[in-house]
Amino acid sequence: MSQKKVDANKLRKKNLTKEDKKERRDSILEKLFVAFLCIFAVSWIGYSVYVKVEEKSSQEITETAMDMTSIENYFNEMSVDAE
Repeated sequence: MSQKKVDANKLRKKNLTKEDKKERRDSILEKLFVAFLCIFAVSWIGYSVYVKVEEKSSQEITETAMDMTSIENYFNEMSVDAE
């Protein structure tokens, strides 16, 4: 081979390694971005579920007072009638 061909081959190999490094870097960045999106999506879903569960558990408990005197009187009258 002539020196010209040898130099051209070396230059091609040199550029090829730069291209390989660029492809590897782009691949790694793409994987990191996808991983970030997945972590973000899972975190968002988890947070949303947590908020909904906390809303349900933190609802105020209301107590209702009921006047039972009329029902008690009715049962007392029934027991008196039965005797």
